[in-house]
Amino acid sequence: MVTAFDGKEALQKVEEENPDLVVLDVMMPYMDGFEVLQNLRRIPSTREIPVIMLTATAQDSDVFRLVQA
Repeated sequence: MVTAFDGKEALQKVEEENPDLVVLDVMMPYMDGFEVLQNLRRIPSTREIPVIMLTATAQDSDVFRLVQA
């Protein structure tokens, strides 16, 4: 298991480690989980990695953003 403190570090570690699965918290410093997910989907080498999103907010707008990503 590899952990990251914030979204920027998460993207760096995903590129270094090539994980089978990414678990993201929506609320992270510097770059939130939505931004990390969007970046992962733009990069061909990380586009297909499954992502589980966690959040304490669970508002309809958050779910809508996830569906669009």
